[in-house]
Amino acid sequence: MFSVFQMTMFLVMASTNPTAEATCLPLMDGPPPLGYDQVERCPLERMPASFSLLRPARLADRGDSDILLIVASGLETPLSAELAQFVGDLESEGYNVSTHVMSGGTPSDLRSFLQGQAGIAGAILVGNLPTPWYEMSDWGQEEFPMDLYLMDLDGTWSDADGDGLLDGHGGDKGPEIWIGRIDPHAMEYGNEILMLKDYFSRNHLYRTGSLAVPARAVAFNDDDWSGYGSSGLEMIYSTVDVYNNPSTTTASYYRDRLAYGYEFVHLMSHSSPWGHTFKVPSGYSGTVMAPEIAEINPQTVFVQLFACSNARWTEPNCLGNWYMFGEDYGLLAIGSTKTGALLEFEEFYGPIGTGSSPGEAFVQWFNSVGIYNPPWHYGCVLLGDPTIMPLSTAGLTGALASSRSPGTEPTDYVTVSTSSYSDCHPKAAAYGDYTYIAWLTGQNGRLDMAARIYDGDSWSQVYVIDSDEYWDVTPSLCVNGSGTPYLAWADFDYGSYGYHIKVAYGSVFQNITTPVTTPGYNTDPDLAFTDRMWLVWQAWNRAEGDVKVRALDGSYPETFLTPDGTSEIAPTASGGPDGDLHVAWVETSPQGDRIMWAHGDQSGFSSPVELSSGDFCRAPCLGMAAGSLYLVWQEDDTGSSIRVRRYNGSSWESEQTVYSSSTEMATVPAVGESPGGGVFVAWQLGEGAGAELWQSTRSGSSWGTPALLVDPTGPAWLPALADGVIAWSGTGGSSNWDIYASLEGGVGVEEPGSGQIAGPVLSLLENPSRSTTPSLMIQGELAGGGIDLRVEVFDMAGRTMHSGRYGVSAPGQLALPGCSGLPSGIYVVRATWGSESWSEKLTVLR
Repeated sequence: MFSVFQMTMFLVMASTNPTAEATCLPLMDGPPPLGYDQVERCPLERMPASFSLLRPARLADRGDSDILLIVASGLETPLSAELAQFVGDLESEGYNVSTHVMSGGTPSDLRSFLQGQAGIAGAILVGNLPTPWYEMSDWGQEEFPMDLYLMDLDGTWSDADGDGLLDGHGGDKGPEIWIGRIDPHAMEYGNEILMLKDYFSRNHLYRTGSLAVPARAVAFNDDDWSGYGSSGLEMIYSTVDVYNNPSTTTASYYRDRLAYGYEFVHLMSHSSPWGHTFKVPSGYSGTVMAPEIAEINPQTVFVQLFACSNARWTEPNCLGNWYMFGEDYGLLAIGSTKTGALLEFEEFYGPIGTGSSPGEAFVQWFNSVGIYNPPWHYGCVLLGDPTIMPLSTAGLTGALASSRSPGTEPTDYVTVSTSSYSDCHPKAAAYGDYTYIAWLTGQNGRLDMAARIYDGDSWSQVYVIDSDEYWDVTPSLCVNGSGTPYLAWADFDYGSYGYHIKVAYGSVFQNITTPVTTPGYNTDPDLAFTDRMWLVWQAWNRAEGDVKVRALDGSYPETFLTPDGTSEIAPTASGGPDGDLHVAWVETSPQGDRIMWAHGDQSGFSSPVELSSGDFCRAPCLGMAAGSLYLVWQEDDTGSSIRVRRYNGSSWESEQTVYSSSTEMATVPAVGESPGGGVFVAWQLGEGAGAELWQSTRSGSSWGTPALLVDPTGPAWLPALADGVIAWSGTGGSSNWDIYASLEGGVGVEEPGSGQIAGPVLSLLENPSRSTTPSLMIQGELAGGGIDLRVEVFDMAGRTMHSGRYGVSAPGQLALPGCSGLPSGIYVVRATWGSESWSEKLTVLR
C-alpha cells in the first residue's frame, strides 16, 4: 500500500477579560513579567527546499468529508497494517481519506500542499513532520511551535526580520482546516514505531467499543482558577465532577482523581512542559511528573490541558504526549505550546456536544475566539486524532491496578529522599568514602534541586538547593579531583521566561553561580572533570538545537561543539583515559537520528564523528569504568536494543549489543562500575507500574546475559550509576515517588546462576478458566534448586493486568492471586525466566 521505506528522524516529541487573562501567568509579588519563554527554534527550518509527497492507492470514497493522512517517510512500511486499519475505521465513519508520505520539505512546503487540496476538513500528521515556529513580543520576546500556520490557508504570514521564525499574520486570519499531530518522536521512554502501533491499536479498540472507559468527565481547577466550574463539559457528559476548592486541589488529590477514572480530564494548573504544579492557600502543594502519570495509567481518552507549555511536542517527554504515549488510553490532548491556553471552553465543548468532531470544534473555536487574542491562543494545538469522538456510554472497565510481588533479587537499598511530595530523576557521584545523590524534588511544591550526602557511616540532611519560585530541571552531578561535588541544572528565569544554567558546588553545595545566561532555552546540562570542571548543555539559540561547551574556570569560553545547520540534542560528557573531555549527543534529521562524538581540551575540540550504526538512536551516556571510557545508547531500528562501544584510549572498539527485544522497551541506559571493579551497563525496561532496572556485565570483551539489577517493590525508573552506587526513582509500593539507592554497587550485578528450568513445559491449568484464581502448570526438571519466574498478564489492548515475580523451587501448580478479579474476556499470559519465555492466550469465563 505504501512507498519504499525510508527511515525518518526519531528524535530530535466564560468570556475572556483582563482579569481572566492574567490568571494564566505565574503569580508572584511585584509587577507582571516582561518576558515569555524563549525556547528552541524549529529544527526543520533549514531543511532542503526539495521534498516529495507520495500518494499511495486509497480506498474507495464512502462519504463527503475529506481528510488527509500525512505520514513521515520511513514510518509507512512498519505502520502499514495499523494505518490501513485506521483509514478503514475513518472511512467507515463517513470520511474520505487520502494518504500521503512526506519526505523532506519545510513548513512552507507542507502549507502549500495543504492549500492545493480543495475542500479538505483537516489533516492528521503522523511522525516528525515540518514544524512552523512563531515569535511575538506582546508580552516580551517568545518563540514557540504552532500549527495555526498550517490551519489558516488563506491568511498572509511573514518573517519581517528574516530569522526563520514567522512574526506577522494578516488578511483572513481564521483557520479553514484542523491539524492533529500524532508524533512521539521526542518521547525518550519508548520506541517510536511501537508507540505509534500502540496508539493506533487502542484508537481502533476505542472506536469499535472494545476499549471501555468511565462515562464521566472531571474539571480539576487549581487555586488561581477556582472560580471556574465545569467550563461547559456538561454539554458532552451527564456526569461532570468539579474540584475547585483551593485547599483540596493538590498534587496528591489530582493523582487520586486520575486513578479514579474519567474519559475526559479538564485540568487548570500552573505547568511547565514536564510537570503540573498545584497550589494551596498557604503556598504550593506539589508537582505531578511523567512517571506518576505512567504508573497510574489513567482511563482517560481526552485531556484538556489549561497548563502552560504542556503541549510543546518538540520538547522531550512533554506531558501532552505523555497522556497519549505514556499510558494505555489517551487519544487526544488539547493544549498550548507556550504560556497561555484555550479559553471560553464552551465555544469548544458546545459543538462537540452537538456532534462535531474535536477538530471541527477547534476550527470553530479558533475563528470565534482564538484569533482575537494571539498571545493567549496562537500556541494552541491538537495532539492526537482530532476525529475521535467521546463515546461516553461505556461502563467502567474491570481493569485491575498492576501489582508486583516481591522478587528474589537482593533488596539491600535505602530511601534517600524524605519529602512527602514527588521526587524523581536522580543523579549519583562518588569520591572516596563519600557518595552524593541529587534529584528533582517537589518538596516546595514546585520543582527544585535536592541533594544528600553519605560519608561512609551516615547520611546528611536533605539539602534543597537554591529554592526559587519556579522550575529547576535536568540535574547533573560530578566531583572534581579534590573531592568537591558540583551540581548543575537548568533554572527557569522569571525575567525572560527562558532557562539559564546554574551550578552549585562546595561540601554542601553552598556556592551558587550562573555560568550560562544566554537568552533562550538552555537545558540538559552535563558536568565532567578532567584537569578542570567542564560543562556541556543543550542550547536553542541558532534557529536549531545545538550542543555547547565551556570550562567553569573560564579557561575555555562558551563555544558551539556542533555545526551550524544541523540539529542536536541530549548531550553527555565524561573525562577519558587520555585526559580529554569526551562529548556525545544525538544529531537529528528527517533521515534518522545518530550518535555523534567529539573530544578535546582547552586547546580545542575535534570535528564530530558518528559512532552509531542505526537510524533511530537516542539517550547516549558516556562514563568511565575500570579505566576505560564507554558509550552506551538506545537503538530502536527494529524492536528495542541497548548498544555499547569502548574507547581504548586512542580509538573506539566495534559496536556491541548488550540487550535486544522485539516486545520490551529498553530505555535510558547508563554505565557503571561495581565495587569489585566490574563494568556493567544498566537500563530501564518498560514503563509505568511494571518498569524495572536491568543490567549486563562485561566479561573480557563480551557482555553477559541480561539480568534484573534491583528488585524493589513497585516500579524502578532511571538508573543513575557511580562507582559502587546505584540510584533510581520509584514508589516502594506506596503512592509517593522517592529516590532509592544501593551503596553495595552491585545488587544483582552478576551472571545468572544455574537456577534454570531444564526443558521446561508451562501450560495453563484450566483454559478457558472459570476459577477465581487462574494457575500455571510447571513441568520439567528444575536445575540448581529453582527458578525466578516473572509472570505477566495482558488484556487485548495491551494493558498490564498483573505482573508478579515468583520463586519456583519444584514442578507443580503456580496460583496467580493477582489475577483473581479478572473480568470475562481474552488475555495473554507471559512467563519469562533467564533468557527464556513462554506465552499463551487465556480465556476467562465468569
